[in-house]
Amino acid sequence: MGKRNAANLLQVQDYLPLSKTLAFIASWTVGNCIRFNEKRNEFEATTQKNGQLGKARRFMSQLATVLLGLQTTRLMSVLKATGFIQNIPSVLLYVGFSASYRMGLASYKHAGEIAQFLNTLVQYEKRSDGQQQSNKPPEQSSGKLKTDNVSHRKKIHISINKALLRSLLDDFRYGRMVRPVLIAGVFTQTVMPSFTVILLLSKPCVANLFLRSALQDCPARGWIPQLEASFWAKLVTSLSDSFVHAYTFGQAVIAIGIVFFASVEILRDHMTKLIHVTSEIKNGQNSVNAHTLQWLMRYKQVQLLARLYNNIASGELIVIIMFDMLAFGILSIYSVVVLHASLSTEILITVCITAFDTTIMAQMMMYQTAGDVNHMAKKLKLYWTQSHEIQKGKYLRRMVKSCNEVKLMVGNSGNYMERTTPLIVTQMTMEQAVSLILMKG
Repeated sequence: MGKRNAANLLQVQDYLPLSKTLAFIASWTVGNCIRFNEKRNEFEATTQKNGQLGKARRFMSQLATVLLGLQTTRLMSVLKATGFIQNIPSVLLYVGFSASYRMGLASYKHAGEIAQFLNTLVQYEKRSDGQQQSNKPPEQSSGKLKTDNVSHRKKIHISINKALLRSLLDDFRYGRMVRPVLIAGVFTQTVMPSFTVILLLSKPCVANLFLRSALQDCPARGWIPQLEASFWAKLVTSLSDSFVHAYTFGQAVIAIGIVFFASVEILRDHMTKLIHVTSEIKNGQNSVNAHTLQWLMRYKQVQLLARLYNNIASGELIVIIMFDMLAFGILSIYSVVVLHASLSTEILITVCITAFDTTIMAQMMMYQTAGDVNHMAKKLKLYWTQSHEIQKGKYLRRMVKSCNEVKLMVGNSGNYMERTTPLIVTQMTMEQAVSLILMKG
Protein backbone atom coordinates (compact mmCIF):
# COMPACT_ATOMS: atom_id res chain seq x y z
CA MET A 1 0.00 0.00 0.00
CA GLY A 2 1.42 3.37 -1.01
CA LYS A 3 2.30 6.07 1.45
CA ARG A 4 -0.53 8.39 2.32
CA ASN A 5 0.66 11.98 2.08
CA ALA A 6 -0.58 15.41 1.12
CA ALA A 7 0.02 14.76 -2.58
CA ASN A 8 -2.35 11.80 -2.94
CA LEU A 9 -5.25 12.75 -0.67
CA LEU A 10 -8.88 12.54 -1.68
CA GLN A 11 -10.78 15.68 -2.67
CA VAL A 12 -14.45 16.36 -2.01
CA GLN A 13 -15.09 16.56 -5.74
CA ASP A 14 -13.81 12.99 -6.12
CA TYR A 15 -16.65 11.46 -4.12
CA LEU A 16 -19.34 14.07 -4.81
CA PRO A 17 -20.81 12.21 -7.86
CA LEU A 18 -21.19 9.00 -5.86
CA SER A 19 -22.80 10.91 -2.99
CA LYS A 20 -25.34 12.39 -5.39
CA THR A 21 -25.97 8.90 -6.79
CA LEU A 22 -26.66 7.47 -3.33
CA ALA A 23 -29.13 10.28 -2.57
CA PHE A 24 -30.81 9.77 -5.95
CA ILE A 25 -31.21 6.00 -5.52
CA ALA A 26 -32.65 6.51 -2.04
CA SER A 27 -35.25 8.78 -3.62
CA TRP A 28 -36.67 5.79 -5.55
CA THR A 29 -38.44 4.76 -2.35
CA VAL A 30 -38.94 8.42 -1.31
CA GLY A 31 -36.59 7.77 1.59
CA ASN A 32 -33.79 10.27 0.92
CA CYS A 33 -33.22 12.88 3.62
CA ILE A 34 -31.12 15.02 1.25
CA ARG A 35 -31.00 15.61 -2.49
CA PHE A 36 -28.70 17.48 -4.84
CA ASN A 37 -30.17 20.58 -6.47
CA GLU A 38 -28.54 20.80 -9.90
CA LYS A 39 -29.70 24.39 -10.47
CA ARG A 40 -28.24 25.68 -7.21
CA ASN A 41 -25.36 23.16 -7.36
CA GLU A 42 -25.69 22.20 -3.69
CA PHE A 43 -27.28 19.67 -1.37
CA GLU A 44 -30.59 20.49 0.26
CA ALA A 45 -32.86 18.83 2.82
CA THR A 46 -35.95 17.04 1.54
CA THR A 47 -37.88 18.04 4.66
CA GLN A 48 -40.04 21.16 4.74
CA LYS A 49 -38.83 24.43 6.24
CA ASN A 50 -40.38 23.56 9.61
CA GLY A 51 -38.56 20.21 9.59
CA GLN A 52 -41.70 18.17 8.91
CA LEU A 53 -42.03 15.53 6.20
CA GLY A 54 -44.13 16.10 3.10
CA LYS A 55 -47.20 14.01 2.37
CA ALA A 56 -45.41 11.49 0.14
CA ARG A 57 -42.50 11.00 2.55
CA ARG A 58 -44.83 10.77 5.55
CA PHE A 59 -46.88 8.09 3.75
CA MET A 60 -43.81 6.04 2.81
CA SER A 61 -42.44 6.34 6.34
CA GLN A 62 -45.75 5.19 7.81
CA LEU A 63 -45.91 2.32 5.31
CA ALA A 64 -42.41 1.19 6.31
CA THR A 65 -43.42 1.47 9.97
CA VAL A 66 -46.46 -0.78 9.45
CA LEU A 67 -44.56 -3.38 7.42
CA LEU A 68 -41.64 -3.42 9.85
CA GLY A 69 -44.12 -3.82 12.69
CA LEU A 70 -45.66 -6.82 10.95
CA GLN A 71 -42.21 -8.34 10.45
CA THR A 72 -41.46 -7.73 14.13
CA THR A 73 -44.67 -9.52 15.17
CA ARG A 74 -43.89 -12.41 12.85
CA LEU A 75 -40.34 -12.75 14.20
CA MET A 76 -41.44 -12.56 17.86
CA SER A 77 -43.95 -15.36 17.34
CA VAL A 78 -41.33 -17.56 15.68
CA LEU A 79 -38.74 -16.85 18.39
CA LYS A 80 -41.23 -17.85 21.08
CA ALA A 81 -41.99 -21.11 19.31
CA THR A 82 -38.53 -22.22 18.11
CA GLY A 83 -36.01 -20.27 20.22
CA PHE A 84 -33.45 -17.53 19.63
CA ILE A 85 -30.36 -19.46 18.57
CA GLN A 86 -32.04 -21.18 15.60
CA ASN A 87 -33.32 -17.87 14.25
CA ILE A 88 -30.17 -15.75 14.51
CA PRO A 89 -30.03 -15.10 10.72
CA SER A 90 -33.57 -13.70 10.87
CA VAL A 91 -32.67 -11.67 13.96
CA LEU A 92 -29.62 -10.39 12.08
CA LEU A 93 -31.80 -9.17 9.21
CA TYR A 94 -34.24 -7.60 11.67
CA VAL A 95 -31.45 -5.72 13.44
CA GLY A 96 -30.38 -4.35 10.06
CA PHE A 97 -33.88 -3.29 9.01
CA SER A 98 -34.88 -1.74 12.35
CA ALA A 99 -31.55 0.05 12.93
CA SER A 100 -31.52 1.38 9.37
CA TYR A 101 -35.09 2.59 9.85
CA ARG A 102 -34.05 4.48 13.00
CA MET A 103 -31.07 5.91 11.09
CA GLY A 104 -33.53 7.21 8.51
CA LEU A 105 -35.65 8.92 11.17
CA ALA A 106 -32.54 10.46 12.74
CA SER A 107 -31.31 11.59 9.30
CA TYR A 108 -34.63 13.30 8.61
CA LYS A 109 -34.32 15.05 11.96
CA HIS A 110 -30.87 16.40 11.02
CA ALA A 111 -31.45 16.71 7.25
CA GLY A 112 -30.84 20.47 7.19
CA GLU A 113 -27.62 20.10 9.21
CA ILE A 114 -26.38 17.25 6.98
CA ALA A 115 -26.96 19.33 3.84
CA GLN A 116 -25.27 22.36 5.43
CA PHE A 117 -22.29 20.26 6.49
CA LEU A 118 -21.77 18.78 3.02
CA ASN A 119 -22.13 22.16 1.30
CA THR A 120 -19.72 23.80 3.75
CA LEU A 121 -17.23 20.99 3.16
CA VAL A 122 -17.34 21.60 -0.59
CA GLN A 123 -17.07 25.38 -0.23
CA TYR A 124 -14.16 25.07 2.20
CA GLU A 125 -12.20 22.95 -0.24
CA LYS A 126 -12.86 25.40 -3.05
CA ARG A 127 -11.51 28.27 -0.98
CA SER A 128 -8.55 26.48 0.59
CA ASP A 129 -7.27 24.48 -2.37
CA GLY A 130 -8.21 26.75 -5.26
CA GLN A 131 -10.86 24.46 -6.70
CA GLN A 132 -12.74 27.25 -8.47
CA GLN A 133 -10.84 26.79 -11.70
CA SER A 134 -10.89 23.00 -11.56
CA ASN A 135 -14.69 23.00 -11.21
CA LYS A 136 -15.32 24.91 -14.43
CA PRO A 137 -14.39 22.20 -17.00
CA PRO A 138 -17.04 19.71 -15.80
CA GLU A 139 -19.74 22.36 -16.19
CA GLN A 140 -18.58 23.15 -19.71
CA SER A 141 -18.33 19.48 -20.63
CA SER A 142 -21.84 18.78 -19.32
CA GLY A 143 -23.15 21.51 -21.59
CA LYS A 144 -21.41 19.99 -24.59
CA LEU A 145 -22.94 16.60 -23.88
CA LYS A 146 -26.33 17.99 -24.74
CA THR A 147 -25.29 18.82 -28.29
CA ASP A 148 -22.96 15.88 -29.04
CA ASN A 149 -24.15 12.81 -30.88
CA VAL A 150 -24.83 9.41 -29.35
CA SER A 151 -21.56 7.81 -30.41
CA HIS A 152 -19.58 10.59 -28.80
CA ARG A 153 -21.55 10.12 -25.58
CA LYS A 154 -20.71 6.42 -25.55
CA LYS A 155 -17.01 7.25 -25.91
CA ILE A 156 -17.26 9.65 -23.00
CA HIS A 157 -19.02 7.05 -20.84
CA ILE A 158 -16.31 4.49 -21.67
CA SER A 159 -13.59 6.98 -20.74
CA ILE A 160 -15.44 7.77 -17.48
CA ASN A 161 -15.60 4.06 -16.62
CA LYS A 162 -11.89 3.66 -17.33
CA ALA A 163 -11.14 6.72 -15.20
CA LEU A 164 -13.25 5.27 -12.37
CA LEU A 165 -11.36 1.97 -12.57
CA ARG A 166 -8.01 3.79 -12.46
CA SER A 167 -9.25 5.84 -9.50
CA LEU A 168 -10.26 2.69 -7.64
CA LEU A 169 -6.84 1.15 -8.21
CA ASP A 170 -5.21 4.33 -6.90
CA ASP A 171 -7.55 4.27 -3.90
CA PHE A 172 -6.43 0.77 -2.91
CA ARG A 173 -2.81 1.71 -3.58
CA TYR A 174 -2.87 4.72 -1.24
CA GLY A 175 -5.27 3.28 1.33
CA ARG A 176 -8.21 5.52 0.44
CA MET A 177 -11.48 3.71 1.14
CA VAL A 178 -14.12 6.41 0.54
CA ARG A 179 -14.86 5.54 -3.07
CA PRO A 180 -14.98 1.74 -2.48
CA VAL A 181 -17.32 2.27 0.50
CA LEU A 182 -19.65 4.51 -1.51
CA ILE A 183 -19.65 2.03 -4.42
CA ALA A 184 -20.51 -0.70 -1.90
CA GLY A 185 -23.35 1.60 -0.81
CA VAL A 186 -24.70 1.72 -4.36
CA PHE A 187 -24.46 -2.09 -4.42
CA THR A 188 -26.41 -2.26 -1.13
CA GLN A 189 -29.12 0.07 -2.43
CA THR A 190 -29.65 -1.69 -5.76
CA VAL A 191 -28.37 -5.29 -5.83
CA MET A 192 -29.28 -6.39 -2.30
CA PRO A 193 -33.04 -5.58 -2.54
CA SER A 194 -33.08 -7.33 -5.93
CA PHE A 195 -31.31 -10.25 -4.31
CA THR A 196 -34.09 -10.32 -1.69
CA VAL A 197 -36.71 -10.57 -4.44
CA ILE A 198 -34.87 -13.49 -6.04
CA LEU A 199 -34.49 -15.15 -2.64
CA LEU A 200 -38.21 -14.82 -1.89
CA LEU A 201 -39.14 -16.23 -5.29
CA SER A 202 -36.75 -19.19 -5.14
CA LYS A 203 -36.76 -20.01 -1.41
CA PRO A 204 -39.62 -18.13 0.24
CA CYS A 205 -39.41 -19.98 3.56
CA VAL A 206 -35.69 -19.46 4.16
CA ALA A 207 -36.02 -16.52 6.60
CA ASN A 208 -38.75 -16.45 9.23
CA LEU A 209 -38.59 -12.66 9.46
CA PHE A 210 -40.14 -12.13 6.03
CA LEU A 211 -43.89 -11.83 5.69
CA ARG A 212 -43.67 -14.20 2.73
CA SER A 213 -42.79 -17.06 5.13
CA ALA A 214 -46.15 -16.60 6.91
CA LEU A 215 -48.14 -18.09 4.01
CA GLN A 216 -49.45 -21.65 3.99
CA ASP A 217 -46.84 -22.98 1.55
CA CYS A 218 -44.23 -22.56 4.31
CA PRO A 219 -43.97 -24.60 7.56
CA ALA A 220 -46.19 -23.31 10.35
CA ARG A 221 -44.15 -21.54 13.03
CA GLY A 222 -45.38 -19.36 15.84
CA TRP A 223 -48.86 -18.41 16.99
CA ILE A 224 -49.78 -16.16 14.04
CA PRO A 225 -52.29 -17.93 11.74
CA GLN A 226 -51.03 -18.52 8.22
CA LEU A 227 -52.65 -16.95 5.18
CA GLU A 228 -53.63 -18.70 1.96
CA ALA A 229 -50.73 -18.87 -0.48
CA SER A 230 -52.53 -17.28 -3.42
CA PHE A 231 -50.74 -15.50 -6.26
CA TRP A 232 -51.68 -12.07 -4.97
CA ALA A 233 -50.68 -12.94 -1.41
CA LYS A 234 -47.28 -14.12 -2.62
CA LEU A 235 -46.84 -10.98 -4.74
CA VAL A 236 -47.89 -8.53 -2.02
CA THR A 237 -45.79 -10.13 0.74
CA SER A 238 -42.71 -10.43 -1.51
CA LEU A 239 -42.97 -6.80 -2.61
CA SER A 240 -43.54 -5.69 0.98
CA ASP A 241 -40.44 -7.48 2.24
CA SER A 242 -38.37 -6.09 -0.65
CA PHE A 243 -39.68 -2.57 -0.01
CA VAL A 244 -38.64 -2.72 3.65
CA HIS A 245 -35.14 -3.79 2.57
CA ALA A 246 -34.81 -1.07 -0.08
CA TYR A 247 -36.33 1.71 2.06
CA THR A 248 -34.37 1.06 5.24
CA PHE A 249 -30.98 0.17 3.77
CA GLY A 250 -31.26 3.04 1.29
CA GLN A 251 -31.39 5.46 4.20
CA ALA A 252 -28.65 3.70 6.17
CA VAL A 253 -26.18 4.01 3.29
CA ILE A 254 -26.51 7.81 3.34
CA ALA A 255 -26.05 7.95 7.10
CA ILE A 256 -23.11 5.54 7.25
CA GLY A 257 -21.41 6.07 3.89
CA ILE A 258 -21.70 9.84 3.43
CA VAL A 259 -22.09 11.34 6.91
CA PHE A 260 -20.19 8.92 9.13
CA PHE A 261 -17.33 7.87 6.85
CA ALA A 262 -16.82 9.88 3.66
CA SER A 263 -17.11 13.30 5.30
CA VAL A 264 -14.90 12.29 8.22
CA GLU A 265 -12.34 10.87 5.78
CA ILE A 266 -12.19 14.24 4.02
CA LEU A 267 -11.68 15.97 7.37
CA ARG A 268 -8.80 13.60 8.08
CA ASP A 269 -7.25 14.43 4.72
CA HIS A 270 -7.41 18.15 5.51
CA MET A 271 -5.73 17.45 8.85
CA THR A 272 -3.08 15.42 7.01
CA LYS A 273 -2.31 18.44 4.83
CA LEU A 274 -1.85 20.56 7.95
CA ILE A 275 0.44 17.90 9.45
CA HIS A 276 2.46 17.83 6.21
CA VAL A 277 3.02 21.60 6.19
CA THR A 278 3.82 21.59 9.91
CA SER A 279 6.42 18.85 9.46
CA GLU A 280 8.07 20.86 6.67
CA ILE A 281 8.34 23.87 8.98
CA LYS A 282 9.67 21.65 11.77
CA ASN A 283 12.32 20.15 9.46
CA GLY A 284 13.38 23.55 8.18
CA GLN A 285 12.03 23.05 4.64
CA ASN A 286 9.67 26.02 5.09
CA SER A 287 10.01 29.14 7.19
CA VAL A 288 7.46 30.57 9.59
CA ASN A 289 5.83 33.40 7.67
CA ALA A 290 2.46 34.65 6.52
CA HIS A 291 1.92 31.24 4.92
CA THR A 292 1.78 29.76 8.43
CA LEU A 293 -1.02 32.16 9.35
CA GLN A 294 -2.94 30.94 6.30
CA TRP A 295 -2.69 27.34 7.50
CA LEU A 296 -3.77 28.36 10.98
CA MET A 297 -6.85 29.89 9.40
CA ARG A 298 -7.47 26.63 7.57
CA TYR A 299 -7.30 24.79 10.88
CA LYS A 300 -9.98 27.13 12.21
CA GLN A 301 -12.10 26.28 9.18
CA VAL A 302 -11.65 22.58 9.97
CA GLN A 303 -12.83 23.47 13.49
CA LEU A 304 -16.00 24.90 11.96
CA LEU A 305 -16.55 21.73 9.92
CA ALA A 306 -16.03 19.61 13.04
CA ARG A 307 -18.58 21.74 14.88
CA LEU A 308 -21.12 21.16 12.11
CA TYR A 309 -20.40 17.43 12.23
CA ASN A 310 -20.81 17.37 16.01
CA ASN A 311 -24.20 19.07 15.66
CA ILE A 312 -25.29 15.99 13.70
CA ALA A 313 -23.47 13.55 16.00
CA SER A 314 -25.04 15.11 19.10
CA GLY A 315 -28.27 13.33 18.23
CA GLU A 316 -28.84 9.60 18.14
CA LEU A 317 -27.60 8.98 14.57
CA ILE A 318 -23.96 8.06 15.31
CA VAL A 319 -24.94 6.14 18.46
CA ILE A 320 -27.41 4.04 16.43
CA ILE A 321 -24.73 3.34 13.83
CA MET A 322 -22.22 2.17 16.44
CA PHE A 323 -24.66 -0.09 18.31
CA ASP A 324 -25.99 -1.44 15.01
CA MET A 325 -22.50 -2.34 13.81
CA LEU A 326 -21.72 -4.00 17.15
CA ALA A 327 -24.86 -6.17 17.07
CA PHE A 328 -24.33 -6.93 13.39
CA GLY A 329 -20.75 -8.03 14.01
CA ILE A 330 -21.60 -10.33 16.92
CA LEU A 331 -24.55 -12.06 15.23
CA SER A 332 -22.91 -12.37 11.80
CA ILE A 333 -19.71 -13.89 13.17
CA TYR A 334 -21.75 -16.39 15.18
CA SER A 335 -23.85 -17.28 12.13
CA VAL A 336 -20.80 -17.85 9.92
CA VAL A 337 -18.93 -19.97 12.49
CA VAL A 338 -21.77 -22.04 13.98
CA LEU A 339 -24.66 -22.05 11.52
CA HIS A 340 -22.83 -22.12 8.17
CA ALA A 341 -23.76 -25.77 7.53
CA SER A 342 -27.49 -25.20 8.08
CA LEU A 343 -27.82 -21.89 6.23
CA SER A 344 -28.85 -21.66 2.60
CA THR A 345 -26.25 -20.38 0.17
CA GLU A 346 -28.08 -17.07 -0.29
CA ILE A 347 -28.35 -16.37 3.44
CA LEU A 348 -24.74 -17.46 4.04
CA ILE A 349 -23.47 -15.03 1.38
CA THR A 350 -25.49 -12.21 2.95
CA VAL A 351 -24.17 -13.02 6.42
CA CYS A 352 -20.54 -13.19 5.18
CA ILE A 353 -20.87 -9.77 3.52
CA THR A 354 -22.39 -8.40 6.71
CA ALA A 355 -19.58 -9.84 8.86
CA PHE A 356 -16.95 -8.25 6.61
CA ASP A 357 -18.71 -4.87 6.49
CA THR A 358 -19.23 -4.60 10.24
CA THR A 359 -15.98 -6.04 11.59
CA ILE A 360 -13.52 -4.82 8.93
CA MET A 361 -15.04 -1.84 7.09
CA ALA A 362 -16.83 -0.26 10.05
CA GLN A 363 -14.88 -1.13 13.16
CA MET A 364 -11.35 -1.13 11.74
CA MET A 365 -11.64 1.63 9.11
CA MET A 366 -14.50 4.01 9.92
CA TYR A 367 -13.76 4.27 13.63
CA GLN A 368 -10.06 4.61 12.89
CA THR A 369 -10.71 7.54 10.58
CA ALA A 370 -12.54 9.53 13.25
CA GLY A 371 -9.88 8.65 15.80
CA ASP A 372 -7.14 9.88 13.45
CA VAL A 373 -8.80 13.31 13.16
CA ASN A 374 -8.75 13.77 16.93
CA HIS A 375 -5.18 12.46 17.23
CA MET A 376 -3.86 14.74 14.46
CA ALA A 377 -5.53 17.79 16.02
CA LYS A 378 -3.85 17.04 19.35
CA LYS A 379 -0.51 16.54 17.59
CA LEU A 380 -0.79 19.84 15.72
CA LYS A 381 -1.76 21.82 18.81
CA LEU A 382 1.15 20.32 20.74
CA TYR A 383 3.65 21.30 18.04
CA TRP A 384 2.32 24.83 17.70
CA THR A 385 2.46 25.46 21.43
CA GLN A 386 6.02 24.08 21.67
CA SER A 387 7.37 25.73 18.51
CA HIS A 388 9.77 28.54 19.45
CA GLU A 389 9.47 30.11 15.99
CA ILE A 390 5.67 30.31 16.14
CA GLN A 391 5.57 31.45 19.77
CA LYS A 392 7.89 34.36 18.95
CA GLY A 393 5.17 36.07 16.94
CA LYS A 394 2.61 37.76 19.15
CA TYR A 395 -0.23 37.41 16.64
CA LEU A 396 0.62 33.80 15.79
CA ARG A 397 0.80 32.99 19.49
CA ARG A 398 -2.71 34.37 19.99
CA MET A 399 -3.97 32.45 16.97
CA VAL A 400 -2.55 29.19 18.30
CA LYS A 401 -4.08 29.83 21.72
CA SER A 402 -7.50 30.30 20.13
CA CYS A 403 -7.24 27.02 18.21
CA ASN A 404 -9.02 24.35 20.24
CA GLU A 405 -8.45 20.68 19.62
CA VAL A 406 -10.78 19.18 17.01
CA LYS A 407 -12.82 16.35 18.54
CA LEU A 408 -15.44 14.39 16.66
CA MET A 409 -18.04 13.52 19.27
CA VAL A 410 -20.30 10.50 19.73
CA GLY A 411 -23.74 11.55 20.96
CA ASN A 412 -24.18 14.34 23.50
CA SER A 413 -22.41 12.63 26.41
CA GLY A 414 -19.05 14.27 25.72
CA ASN A 415 -17.41 11.06 24.45
CA TYR A 416 -15.34 11.14 21.29
CA MET A 417 -13.47 8.73 19.03
CA GLU A 418 -9.88 7.80 19.88
CA ARG A 419 -7.33 5.79 17.95
CA THR A 420 -7.87 2.89 20.35
CA THR A 421 -11.64 2.83 19.73
CA PRO A 422 -11.43 0.26 16.86
CA LEU A 423 -9.44 -2.15 19.04
CA ILE A 424 -11.86 -1.78 21.97
CA VAL A 425 -14.96 -2.30 19.81
CA THR A 426 -13.39 -5.24 17.96
CA GLN A 427 -12.41 -6.88 21.26
CA MET A 428 -15.97 -6.43 22.54
CA THR A 429 -17.39 -7.93 19.34
CA MET A 430 -15.14 -10.98 19.48
CA GLU A 431 -15.78 -11.58 23.19
CA GLN A 432 -19.56 -11.50 22.79
CA ALA A 433 -19.42 -13.67 19.63
CA VAL A 434 -17.29 -16.26 21.45
CA SER A 435 -19.73 -16.20 24.39
CA LEU A 436 -22.60 -17.01 22.03
CA ILE A 437 -20.58 -19.79 20.39
CA LEU A 438 -19.75 -21.33 23.79
CA MET A 439 -23.39 -21.02 24.80
CA LYS A 440 -24.37 -23.03 21.74
CA GLY A 441 -21.74 -25.65 22.49
